Amino acid sequence: MLAIPRWAWLLAALSGVLQTLCFPSPSLSALSWVALAPLLAAIVQGEGGGRARTPRQAFLLGYLSGVVWYAGSCYWIYHLMKVYGGLSSPVAGW
Repeated sequence: MLAIPRWAWLLAALSGVLQTLCFPSPSLSALSWVALAPLLAAIVQGEGGGRARTPRQAFLLGYLSGVVWYAGSCYWIYHLMKVYGGLSSPVAGW
């Protein structure tokens, strides 16, 4: 099995960051039209001969993109718990 090159991992992570920037706080909603393009490019552009990634490799790249997106989009939970839930800062952060 061929290893996934570093550039494919970076493209998948970039896709997760772009998806996070579409949310209300950064409010760059125009990025929603291109946020998945880096991930798709990482999956479709295979090794030198143009072969696409294996399903396992595509899953791993998509999973990384999802983890980056999730980690970047959890910021609002603290604000929600503190402001609307009335919890103290330490409890809202936990």
